[in-house]
Parts: sequence; structure tokens; C-alpha cells
Amino acid sequence: MTWPARPAITPWPAKTPFRHTEEPMNAPSNPRADYDAVARRIQVEPTTSAYVEPDTIDWPDGFAPVVGPIVDEYQGELPACDVAIMTYTYAEGMALADVLSPGIERSKWAKYTHDWSSYEPHLTQRSPAKDAHCAAYVQRITLDGKQVLLIKSNLHLSTDDETIPIKTLIERVAEDTQCDWLITTGTAGGVGDEVLGDVIVAQNVKLNLAGSEWEHESYAQQSFAPSAYTGDTSHVTSAFQTLIPDTLADHLTPSDYASRSPELITGKDIETVPYFAFADVTDHYGIVANDPNVGCEEMDDGVVALTLNGSSTKWMAVRNASDPQMPDGSPASKKLANDIYERYGYWTSVASVLTVWGFVVGL
Repeated sequence: MTWPARPAITPWPAKTPFRHTEEPMNAPSNPRADYDAVARRIQVEPTTSAYVEPDTIDWPDGFAPVVGPIVDEYQGELPACDVAIMTYTYAEGMALADVLSPGIERSKWAKYTHDWSSYEPHLTQRSPAKDAHCAAYVQRITLDGKQVLLIKSNLHLSTDDETIPIKTLIERVAEDTQCDWLITTGTAGGVGDEVLGDVIVAQNVKLNLAGSEWEHESYAQQSFAPSAYTGDTSHVTSAFQTLIPDTLADHLTPSDYASRSPELITGKDIETVPYFAFADVTDHYGIVANDPNVGCEEMDDGVVALTLNGSSTKWMAVRNASDPQMPDGSPASKKLANDIYERYGYWTSVASVLTVWGFVVGL
């Protein structure tokens, strides 16, 4: 196969002095930016005592993921693939690995260090990539004859500097792999009557960068429609009928926020904010006011949409409700939302990863 000509990587934008570059956690200059809460979401290991063990998912015949090849590091370009699946946080990465690279946990994935020195100037004291010394962790698998690259990003809109280096990572994934699809998946704050584990497939992905250093950019409130999925959705339906309830079993039940099995939610938007926030009855953070059609809010997918908008790489965003809508915007609700996330975010992520499995098999 002859790959089409590759577009040039967007050069790094010029840096400008701003509070986002080198401030400590909980810097007081922006009260909406709760960096400790952001760090808990991104870096803290789940507090669950149980995980998906290898060979415990009852895959339909011929549709189990096959892991490999296994390498320690990608110092050059990433390998070609049909589909790239990207996630962001510690809990999400664990779930992605346990479900789709069984037996090869996320800590054993390869470091992606290509052109690492170009990222370093754009990291802050809060950047997980600064300690990881790589832009991402990756693992190759085969699924239904398709080459799939699993990616756990170490770059984040909410932790890195104002040049948004995760955009460059996304560009390089698309360019190196020449993937047909890039699918994002991970945790999100639920809205309305969603229960833990509900999976939201975005109708639109909406950036809400109000109150940030990007609030005056032309894209600060832009909305993006994901690529049209024309594959066979019967595998997604099957996942919600058997794979998801069987795999999750009763792991979400003790939360008191999982009164039923997870459901697939379509026709709703995913809203991306660059700070820790959650939906609540009073709409303290203005999540619903910003997008009345919002189905959940999170902190990264809007950058994927912004980066791939207008490109030949198709994309979609698949999120899970990892914490429910809170009663109000109080510190007590913030603590509750974080506690629920740390206990159950891994298992809610299992639900969205199994949903992504269904979409990939259906391609």
C-alpha cells in the first residue's frame, strides 16, 4: 500500500508569559482552576480492590483482542495502524490495558519518546509527562484483523502550558500511523439522571474555555461534529446486552449511584473544560448553561476534535459517566465527586472500553 502524502506538523506556537506556565498546584490567580483536583483525576491510582483479570471476558468467537508485538520504547515514528484508541488518566489507562491488552498491563506498555525534547519546554510543574519523560504510553494489538494502537496520553490541556502540546501528539499519531479512525474514550462527569457506567457517544464535542488563557481564541467555544460512523453497530448492542453487565457484575453497585446496568446514550454532547468541574443541580460551573445539550463534561476530547477537524483522519469520542451529577457546587460535593471517581472510575472506564471494542469490530 502507498500512503498518501503526509501533512506538515503544525509548528509550536510562540510562548507568551502567562500564569499557566510555572505556577504551583492550587495557584490563586484563577479560582476556577483547582489543580489538586485535576491531579487526582489524572494521576491517582484507583482505590478499587478488584480489576479485570486476563481471560475473564467472554469474548464472542473470533473477536478477542490479540496482543503484540511488545516493545519497550518507540524512539521513532509510531507504527501504522487502522485504528488508534486514546485515553488520558491513570484509571482510564488501566482499564484500556486490562480489557484490550490482557496480560500486558499499562505499566508494561512502550514509552513513546520520539522528538521528546520538543515537548519538554511546553510542560509545567503539573505536567505528568514531565515525570514520565515521554509523551504517551502505547501498545499494539490486533482486533478482528485490524491493527489497533492503544494510547495513554501523558499530555493534558489542563496541566501543560498554553501552547497545548497534546495537539502535537495527536497530529503525530495521525501522521505516523495513518490510522483511519482515532477514537477517544475515558471518564467524564455525568449530567442529569445518568448512572455510573453510562456511556455517552458524542453527537458534538464542545470546547468551553471560558475563564482560561484560551478564552479569547477563535476556537474557545467551538463545537465539532465527530465523523459519521457507518459500521455495524450490532457489536455495540451486544456489548450492552452481555459483555458490559457480565464484566462489571456488581462492581458499581456499592456506590448507590448505579441503580441499573449502564446504558448507551447518543444524541448528547461532550463538553471539554480546561479545569476541574462537575455538573450539579445548581449548574455551579455553568456546564449546562454553556451547552444545554450536554451529556457529560471532561478535560481533553475537545482538543482532539480541534486538532483533527478538517483532516482525513476520522474520529469519535466515547465517554463514561464516572461520577454522577452532584447536588450542588460545594466543597463537600467536590470531595464526593472525587471519591466516587477514585473508587469507581476504573470500572466505569471498562464500560466505555467495551463500547469502543464494539465500534472497532463493526468497522
